[in-house]
Amino acid sequence: MIPFLDLKPVYDELKPELDAAYERVMRSGWFVLGPEVEAFEAEYAAFCSTRFCVGVGNGLEALELVLRAWDIGPGDEVIVPSNTYIATWLAVTAVGARVVPVEPTPEGPNIDPDRIAAALTPRTKAIMPVHLYGEPADMDAIRALAAERGIKVIEDVAQAQGARVRGRRTGALGDAGAHSFFPTKNIGAQGDGGAVTTDDPALAERLRVLRNYGSKVKYVNLERGVNSRLDELQAAFLRVKLRSLDAWNERRRKLAARYDDCLRGIPGLGLPRPPQWADPVWHLYVVRTARRADLVASLDKAGIGTLIHYPTPPHFQRAYADLGQGRGSYPLAERLADTVLSLPIGPHMAAETVDRVAPSFATSSTADADDARSTMRKKLLALATTGSTTILAQLLGILTNKIFAVVLGPAGVGLYGLFKQLCDMATGIAGIGSAGGRVQGLSSRQGEARARMFAAAVWLNLAGVLAVGGALFLAALMIARDYIGSQDPEMVTAVRCLGVPVATYTFGHMLWNLVTVS
Repeated sequence: MIPFLDLKPVYDELKPELDAAYERVMRSGWFVLGPEVEAFEAEYAAFCSTRFCVGVGNGLEALELVLRAWDIGPGDEVIVPSNTYIATWLAVTAVGARVVPVEPTPEGPNIDPDRIAAALTPRTKAIMPVHLYGEPADMDAIRALAAERGIKVIEDVAQAQGARVRGRRTGALGDAGAHSFFPTKNIGAQGDGGAVTTDDPALAERLRVLRNYGSKVKYVNLERGVNSRLDELQAAFLRVKLRSLDAWNERRRKLAARYDDCLRGIPGLGLPRPPQWADPVWHLYVVRTARRADLVASLDKAGIGTLIHYPTPPHFQRAYADLGQGRGSYPLAERLADTVLSLPIGPHMAAETVDRVAPSFATSSTADADDARSTMRKKLLALATTGSTTILAQLLGILTNKIFAVVLGPAGVGLYGLFKQLCDMATGIAGIGSAGGRVQGLSSRQGEARARMFAAAVWLNLAGVLAVGGALFLAALMIARDYIGSQDPEMVTAVRCLGVPVATYTFGHMLWNLVTVS
């Protein structure tokens, strides 16, 4: 069995240091806002390259307290990702502000700076990008947008502790960075915990007041604050783990690279593709597939744990039903919710484990390919049947016209023209003329008029042939387009071959029409 995430090895690796931290706190008798929190705040600020760090109760409260410290509330708007965990939205609505969701980039999971620009209004007070899956958002572009308009930027760093954008750590790229130390994070406590990093001394000072009932001095409350304080014990554990964070992130990078090597080229499987300027920390390794349920079943059968981050976007949650944003409101986020799948990854997972995961993908992709071939053959058969029927009808029409002309003479041509017109009206095949038989025995004026009518009918027939043949050929190409990406030579060749008889007939009949008109 390969679990999605196993936290027990963390304690096994750091047992002496974690036990010593526990004993140190327990013997001190100081459990809230003491020396361990102060030491961790200083060490984590140095890690993130910021001037200040303020420990709080959890990641959600880190986001909310920053918004409160900036006096953002009712009537204000905050840009949030449409593709994120609901905590990002909850922080905004908790202070009474309005969430303004913005879609991710087409290439990745994070918020699109170009779409942010289109969503800004005079009421926009903050932008809240999330570094999803451990891949940082394009903070340079976001900061540039915000700086032009005096808008605050708060990073959600919950999944990206230690990640970099063009060499700079997340948590130091906005006006503030909100961090979660939930146990599953790249650096996690033994329970809940959070922090805010910033270079702004005024923000840091107000956060220290807000987290402690609005108080600097016991029983003296300056404003209506909350109780959101990082425990001494959790701070002591985090101090131990912080010393290993860079090494653990490097192990995650190696696992991600191994996944890339093992899974590259599997039809229908989209792999994560971080931009070159980003140095992700691979909190999650997330693939995309349209056949997720089948893949999950295949992996589960092989004893491999997976999770979906996240199966339901925030605008579909009942908590935000009042926004009235149904299916289609944010199609990129909805598509990700329908196709993403997180594979096992963690700093204590053996590299060889990746090699055990990959074969399940190969089995699933083989089944997918078989299903694709079956579907493709059905489409080809239907298209070939339609094409063959149309071509046969045209050939029979030419033959019938000749028979009518030979047996019945000019009257036969007229009868056939009427018959053909009725058939064309019934079947929707363009063209009222035919390529056969000249009309004899008419006056010169009548003959000239009939010849013009005949020529027009022939050219209309030619247009019909071109339309039918072209439509069939384009249909074949459209079907091929869906399967060229699957790298299935058999299917692509079959589709291309279908176009040969269609093109041959179309251009052959065009030459026939030209000959009969001349």
